[in-house]
Amino acid sequence: MSLFTGIKSVISPQTIETATSNYNGRIMVDYYCFRYRIIVGGFWQSGQYAKATIRRALNGFTRTDIKSILLLGVGGGSMAQFLHERFPQAQITGVEIDPMMIELAKKYFGLGNWRYLNVIIADAADYIRRYYGKDAFDMVVSDVFVGCDRPESLDSHDHIRGIFRVLNPGGIYITNCSYLPAYRKASDRYLSRVRSVFSGVEIIKSYPNFLVRAYK
Repeated sequence: MSLFTGIKSVISPQTIETATSNYNGRIMVDYYCFRYRIIVGGFWQSGQYAKATIRRALNGFTRTDIKSILLLGVGGGSMAQFLHERFPQAQITGVEIDPMMIELAKKYFGLGNWRYLNVIIADAADYIRRYYGKDAFDMVVSDVFVGCDRPESLDSHDHIRGIFRVLNPGGIYITNCSYLPAYRKASDRYLSRVRSVFSGVEIIKSYPNFLVRAYK
């Protein structure tokens, strides 16, 4: 990246690359204030916003013994980076449906060099439904969106029960829900379903979203 482009990025985002995928449609990589971002449908899929989201979700969370994390929706890898910073001893399994997103993450964020992250190209709902590994996870973080839309398959009771099943006793489930007016009813229904499966559920408000933290 040239110094001139970096300086221009402080004034306004600089488009670096656009790509098209079967899953996310048009994907844009831009450079803003000396940082890369991946944007789909006008919404950030990586970068400081993604890290800030998971940071807020873990506010007040004191456990440090997390050793295995399942991340549904890798995107540009920012969420995985923060989880590694917070739980450096944990091995992270990342499930991402879009090979193009992984390609861009490798190109601009160095994803392919992270030994703590094992990426599986798969549909998140299918992965949960079919998972019968001998080891469960201490934490599941779900960040699967196309722009601001979450696939309907991830809102179902069956999917939420599947997440409960793959967690170790005492495990934690974290997810992000949009609370913009167009998504409010769907997010309220989803929260009701989470509460029907998990006995302990906390809500962290982060307008225009809210974050769900549920305990097994």
